[in-house]
Amino acid sequence: MSEANLRKIYLLLPFSALFIWGSILTAAFLHSGFNWPDNLLSDLAVSDVSYIFTTGLVGGGILGLLFTIFFIRYNRGVLLDLVNGVLLLATNISYTLAGLIPINAGFLHYFFAFLAFALSIFICGVYSLFFIVEKRYVKLGVYGLIILLISLLIWVFIKLPGLAVTETAVGILVASWFSILGVNLYKDDR
Repeated sequence: MSEANLRKIYLLLPFSALFIWGSILTAAFLHSGFNWPDNLLSDLAVSDVSYIFTTGLVGGGILGLLFTIFFIRYNRGVLLDLVNGVLLLATNISYTLAGLIPINAGFLHYFFAFLAFALSIFICGVYSLFFIVEKRYVKLGVYGLIILLISLLIWVFIKLPGLAVTETAVGILVASWFSILGVNLYKDDR
């Protein structure tokens, strides 16, 4: 693979995040019975728009896996990048499995959905601290810590009207962080 094409691998990160959240939001808006305060996002997996929802989780997870494989391959010399790569691998496998395992399978679907969500927030927080300490992508690091603080506030202290609203608010913030990271990695690898 040429160097120019190799650099484009970094763009899989924002495409993965946009694909996942674009599909989730499209499914939510197209499903006539979806009620933001009363439903979970996972309820979309057993609706008339389930194919949009599950395609987003599976497709976005696979795009994220492709990014992660190359990220690990080319950054395995740096311990933090290797650890982050393994966490990203688990995150993207979890997104894919949350899409493949229907909600009516019970615990397994919820486990992988929660794991994908929790690991995404964790990676955002840890890497943001690293960026600030290393004075690399400091603005993105500060943004990530703000996202971490907002996520904590939303989940623990501020009760938004419904779990789907909470999931979406935090998910879009974290997805924006990953998207900006992918674009920064792409721009810096010139």
